[in-house]
Amino acid sequence: MQPKYQGKTAQEWYAQFNTYQNAANLTDLSASTTDAAFRAFQNFGAEEARFLWGEYTHRDSAFKSWCIKNAFAWSAGRWRIDSDHVRRFKADFLLRAMGSNAECLLPELQALLQSASSDYERKTALTLLERIAPKDISKLPYLLAGLNSTNVALQYECLDAFQDLGPAAASALPTLNRMLGQSKGFDRLRIATTMVSLGDRSKLELLRAEIVDPTSRLQGPAFLLLASLTKDGVDVIPTLLAIANDSQSTKETKQSAFSLIEQISPGSAKAAALKP
Repeated sequence: MQPKYQGKTAQEWYAQFNTYQNAANLTDLSASTTDAAFRAFQNFGAEEARFLWGEYTHRDSAFKSWCIKNAFAWSAGRWRIDSDHVRRFKADFLLRAMGSNAECLLPELQALLQSASSDYERKTALTLLERIAPKDISKLPYLLAGLNSTNVALQYECLDAFQDLGPAAASALPTLNRMLGQSKGFDRLRIATTMVSLGDRSKLELLRAEIVDPTSRLQGPAFLLLASLTKDGVDVIPTLLAIANDSQSTKETKQSAFSLIEQISPGSAKAAALKP
């Protein structure tokens, strides 16, 4: 007997899932938490993950693709048949919702990364792998290869994945350091942030220098990147103290440093001492 959630099987929930209504939320899973099908798949396991993988990897024949493409027009909008692209879109979304419940698909995802023929395919597979197993160190070779791509979206996906891996991915630091030397602007700050997550705390200085520079157009982004490091367990309070005590820092910058220290350590003596 197939597992059910609220009396429905995975296939029934999948059929109910309205791709068109939720399409705008593909990259923002939290925006679809009210969707019943989304919640249902969060409660399913390996068998349902493999069902979704079948949908994800399904490819229509050329003739079927032609029929699906024209059916909507022939029927004046009454017939809407999911193409393989839409089926993949739906399966990708729901597999992300499953998260670690879909870890049984790790071998398939790794095989897909090995056979990927485009940066788009690599990015899609890596994004899905990130949702399912963010701490899986076996993806490290694919992440290193992705850093060498000229596709910025793929590079950013790899940087996010490295941050999730943390110091376990320290072997990527030489490659990241080379990229840092070739980058500028926000890209440079983004790479520096990832390097801090991997254990190179010296790169905190790049963020600090940008934040205290009153002429920089990247003050805001640099501060957000610094704040993002707290979720990776990086102690940024010493850097925030340096920012608050820097003579170049504006009153607003000092206030922002104080506020972030308060968020990290509410009521702390350090924060109280900095309060304007």
